[in-house]
Amino acid sequence: MVGAAPIFLMWCFGRDVSGQWRALGWSLAVGASAICIGFVGWRWWLIYRAAMLDADRAYDERIKYTLPPEYRDTESAGEVRRRKAREKLRKG
Repeated sequence: MVGAAPIFLMWCFGRDVSGQWRALGWSLAVGASAICIGFVGWRWWLIYRAAMLDADRAYDERIKYTLPPEYRDTESAGEVRRRKAREKLRKG
């Protein structure tokens, strides 16, 4: 959808239109592009978070047991962050 915006803009603004309509068209195109970019960024963030949670879970369940014995009692960085957030909520 984001890739279609430049083609749409070329079609809309390739014709001879008055300045008033051109400004309105650009405003609508920029607004629509901002919405599309915002949606794509939001979806990227959700997928990124899901991948990080999956990687943390894999570390805690499997990967840390393949490390030397002194590292087996460690936690993933995400788990440490979640534990500290839970402790902070309990205290305050």
